[in-house]
Amino acid sequence: MKWKYVSEQANILLPDDIKLAYAELYPTLGSNIDFLYDYATEMFLGEKYELSFQLVRKIQSQISDYNLQLLIGDLYEANKNHQMAIQSYEKASLMCPSKVAPLYETYKIYRNLNDTANCMRIYEQLSNKKIKVNNILVNRMIEEVDSDVRFFLEHNN
Repeated sequence: MKWKYVSEQANILLPDDIKLAYAELYPTLGSNIDFLYDYATEMFLGEKYELSFQLVRKIQSQISDYNLQLLIGDLYEANKNHQMAIQSYEKASLMCPSKVAPLYETYKIYRNLNDTANCMRIYEQLSNKKIKVNNILVNRMIEEVDSDVRFFLEHNN
C-alpha cells in the first residue's frame, strides 16, 4: 500500500521524501523487479543517478526489457556517456522495432554532438518507420526531427 501511495504521489512529493520512502520499502520489496524499476526510475528523475544505476544493475541480473534499456540509456546520457547511451537505445530499438522513442533519443544525442551524418541516418530510419500506435507524443518526436532536418537543409544548401 505504501509503495502504491508513493508511486501515485511521486509528482507532488519532494525528491528526498521519495528516496526515503523507497529506501524504507527496500528491505521488504527489494526482490520485486517492478518495485526496483519504479525505485530506479524515481531516483533517475530525482537526479540520484548513482543509486539509480545500482538498482538497474540489480534488475539487469534478472531481466532486460525495452523500458529498462531506455532507462539505462537515459542514465548514461545524464552522465554524458553518449556512446553507452546510444548502445542502450539501440538495444531498446531492437527489442521493439516499431517504437519511435529509442530512435528519437539517439537522434537527440547526435544533434547535441552536431553529428549531421548520423542525424540524417536516424531521420531516414524514422521516415521509413511504420507507426503502429499514432499518438501526440510520437507525432511530436517525428515533427521535431522533421523540423530540424528541414532547417538544416534550408541553411546548408
